[in-house]
Amino acid sequence: MQGPVDRKLKTLTTLIYSVAKEIFGLEEPKTCKEPPRPNRRQTRIENLRRELRQLRRRYLNSSPFEQLGLSQLRDTVRSQLNSLRKAENTRSNNSERAKKRAAFTDNPYIFARSLLDKERYGVLETSIKGVRQYLHDAPSNPKREDALGDCDRIDPVDPPEKGLVVTEPTLVEVKEVIKKARSGSAPEPNAIPYTVYKVCPLLLKRLWKLMKVL
Repeated sequence: MQGPVDRKLKTLTTLIYSVAKEIFGLEEPKTCKEPPRPNRRQTRIENLRRELRQLRRRYLNSSPFEQLGLSQLRDTVRSQLNSLRKAENTRSNNSERAKKRAAFTDNPYIFARSLLDKERYGVLETSIKGVRQYLHDAPSNPKREDALGDCDRIDPVDPPEKGLVVTEPTLVEVKEVIKKARSGSAPEPNAIPYTVYKVCPLLLKRLWKLMKVL
């Protein structure tokens, strides 16, 4: 724990991870469950599809007189198949909606991240020079040095009565923030969750001392 404060912070989190890994170990990846067996409606749908394929083959190899009856029979099977498919799709959508609702209720942060943190894909065909030029031109404002002057639509604002608080954070303030934070979330990219600081007062105090230096 010697050296500048940023090195101390990195050392602190590395020690927390190493000691926790040594004492508690790592979580084993969950084994894949066996695929669920089809229900009665799904089995019925598969049987009707098989029957429809057989009727189609018989229709091609039958006489015109037999094709009339086979055509009516195919229409009946198609109607039953469409009704069962609609019912199965409705059941599947309701089940998926219930799972997503439960996942959101359990942890909204992880659920939102699973929706927004999708894997990026595609190939960048622009040259590095073109990308740098775009990043330079896009946020640039050639008139940024010009004075804007007064705006009649903005009401005048009285100066603040109290000055900005620039004192160091107190231990009570840090404890309040840690207490209100979600236990499963992590404040830094090192993935050390807030639970560690909630159940380890000495580590929280050490973190507070480093925050005061910062």
